[in-house]
Amino acid sequence: MRHLLACIVPACFSLTLAALDVPVIDGDWWRIGEQNPDLGQWSTPGGDACDFTVFQAADGAWQLIACVRNCAWPTGQRIFHRWETRNLEDRDWTPKGVFLTPDAELNQLGAIQAPHVVVEGGRWHLFYNASTGFGQPTPRGNAAFVMEGADGRVFAHRRAASGQPWHFAMGRDLMLLRDDAGWLVYYTGRTTTGGVQDRSPDTMVVRRSPSLDGPWGDATALGVSGNPESPFVVKRNGVYYLWQQLRVFASTRPDRFEAPAVAELTPGWKYAPEIIEHDGRWYMAAYGKGLWMCRLRWGTRSDDEIAAWQRVELPRILEAEAERLRRHEERMRSKDAGR
Repeated sequence: MRHLLACIVPACFSLTLAALDVPVIDGDWWRIGEQNPDLGQWSTPGGDACDFTVFQAADGAWQLIACVRNCAWPTGQRIFHRWETRNLEDRDWTPKGVFLTPDAELNQLGAIQAPHVVVEGGRWHLFYNASTGFGQPTPRGNAAFVMEGADGRVFAHRRAASGQPWHFAMGRDLMLLRDDAGWLVYYTGRTTTGGVQDRSPDTMVVRRSPSLDGPWGDATALGVSGNPESPFVVKRNGVYYLWQQLRVFASTRPDRFEAPAVAELTPGWKYAPEIIEHDGRWYMAAYGKGLWMCRLRWGTRSDDEIAAWQRVELPRILEAEAERLRRHEERMRSKDAGR
């Protein structure tokens, strides 16, 4: 483990900045969506709301759309449920029922997962991943699908320029960021060359496109080891911040995050965070036995302070994380041995 930490945590913080703003949780979490919402005939006792998106509709109402896993949908155990509220800081938003289910006519042959909404040109664009056969009758992987609407409430699927219902092959857990040269899509996947996926393990990757309609370039790795799930990137004051769950990295480039983490936001188990800025305030939403939200603030740290945190605190965090993983693997082995 010491050798691994030496590779992960260099002696100094490598961003060439005298100081850096880092996110800090500001206050307590509050629940915005229940863990097991009513899915009607598709409900099960084990329903679990997970990957989600938060956005504001044209009429000002806040929308929350999440996939609910362990449901009773026959071809895949994840479908989408929606909640809404008028005030972003409300607790327990109003459930609005099932929002979307897999569609065989779109060659969706399994679960749908991880919605993410962006607004461009007065239109709301809802991206998500789904299992597909890429035109064949049996599942062959995941692809990005896109819905579009004029008000942030009613959406219809938009096909790719090729006429196919899927827009590009991918892994899972996508999110989009508007940047100077167009759009970036981040997700859990594998790198590609000329559109062909390599055999590397899943990692956090990014693709570029001049518009939401594509074409999307090759997937390249962000350079971050560890948990590859649910990347989320925010640009603030010329710096890009990558959330790897509640661990935060910073870079002056949107496509490489090779320096060590600059912050760890760890008040309990929360996953797949989404960062929201509204009326000059920052918020973070995440899931974990329900859907939750908290306020964020930004605290300035000097280069020396960040380097000291990386040298002293980050190794302790990684050691504790490795120990939790070791215990989890031991429990899994014990369960397997008892079967």
